[in-house]
Amino acid sequence: MKKTFWRVLCSVLVLALLLTACGTAADDVSSEAASSVEEVSSVEEVSSAAEVSSETPSSEEPISSAATTSKAPPVRVTAIESGLPFSKGLNVNGLETAVYTATDTESVTYYLSQASTFPDIKAKGFDYVRLPVDLRKYYNSSGKKLLTSGDYNIENIDGIINRATDAGLYVILVLYGWSNINPSTKTYVTTFTGLWTALAEHYKDYSDKLCFELLDKPQLKGTTVDTLNWDVLNPTIAEIRKTNPDRWIFYAVGDSGQAWYLSGMNGVTNPDPPKDDKHIAVSVASYKPEKFVRQSEPEEGKQPVRLYEASIGELTWDIKQVGDYAFNNDIPGILSEFAISKYAMDADVRDYMLSALDKCVECGVPLCYWNYCDTTTNFLPARNGWNGEWNETLLTGFGF
Repeated sequence: MKKTFWRVLCSVLVLALLLTACGTAADDVSSEAASSVEEVSSVEEVSSAAEVSSETPSSEEPISSAATTSKAPPVRVTAIESGLPFSKGLNVNGLETAVYTATDTESVTYYLSQASTFPDIKAKGFDYVRLPVDLRKYYNSSGKKLLTSGDYNIENIDGIINRATDAGLYVILVLYGWSNINPSTKTYVTTFTGLWTALAEHYKDYSDKLCFELLDKPQLKGTTVDTLNWDVLNPTIAEIRKTNPDRWIFYAVGDSGQAWYLSGMNGVTNPDPPKDDKHIAVSVASYKPEKFVRQSEPEEGKQPVRLYEASIGELTWDIKQVGDYAFNNDIPGILSEFAISKYAMDADVRDYMLSALDKCVECGVPLCYWNYCDTTTNFLPARNGWNGEWNETLLTGFGF
C-alpha cells in the first residue's frame, strides 16, 4: 500500500514538472512569435513608407513649368560653392539718373533714393551688388585723372561703394556703356587702360569687398578674341595689379558676354586670363530663352508666353559653360546678368528662378539679377521702384 502511494505521488510530481516545462516553452514560443510578428509589421511599415516616398516627387525634381498658380516651392540646397566670396546679387543700375538730394541732417549729396537702400538689399538675403556705371564720364582722358567736381564727381561713386560695403555687401564696379571698344584704334586702348589705372590708384585702399569688372558685355567689332584679350584686357590687368595686387577683377567675355565665347578662351588657340593670378574671374550674361525673357505685354485676350513654351535649357546651358570653364581653368565665373519679363506669370517667374538657382548651385556659379528697381523696361524689377514693394515671388525663387 505504501509503495503504491509513493508511486502515485512520484507520477504526479513528474507530470507537474512536465507541465511546467511545457508551459515555459510555450511562453517562449509565444514570445518569439509575437516578436516575429512585430518585426514583420515593422518591415511592412518601412516598405510601405518607401513605396510612398518613391511615388512622392523629390525636392530636387523640377517644378512643372505648366503650373498656372503659384504654390510653395520645395526646399532646396542653396549654397553656391564657387571660390568667390559671394553668391546672390542684384544689378543696381540707374545710378546717374537717380540723384538723391541731401536733407538738412545730412552733410553729403549722393546717388540712390535713400540711405536704407543697401541695408534693405542685405536684409533680404543678397550678399553683393553689381554697379553698372559709365565711368568714362568721371575721367579726364587728356589729363589722365578722375574728376573731383561737377556732375560726374568720382566722390559720388565713392559714396555708393562705401554705403554698400558698410552694409556688408560686396560690390562689383563695372565699366558700363562702352561695349564697342575697338582695340585696333590706339586711342581706345590708351583711354581704357588709363581710366582703369586711375580707378585702381583711387580705390587701392578701399575695402576688399570692392571688385572691378573691366568691361560690360563687349562687342567684337573690328577686333578678335586675341586682340581684345592681349591688347586691352591683359595689359590693363597688369596696370591694376601694381596698386591692387589681390582685388577681384572680372574678365570681360566677348560677343555681349555670351557663354559660348568661353570656348575661345582656352589658352590654346586663343589667350585667356592670366592663370597665375588667383583673383581673376569671368562674367557672363544670359537673357535666355529670349521668347520668354524678352516678351512684351500680350495682346488683349491672350495670355503671356509660358515658360513651358520656351526652353529653360538655353539658360542652364549657359550656366553650365561657366561652371565647366571654372573647373577646367581654375578661374571662377558669375552669371552677371539675367532677367525675366514683367509680363510673365508668377508661377513661371518662380519656376524660372528656381531652375536658374538649381543650376547655379550645381555648377558653382554666383548669379546676379537684372535689375533692382528699374520699372521703365519690360524686365521684372526685384523691387517696384526705389521705395516700392519687393517682388516676393522673385525673392522666393532666390531661395529667400
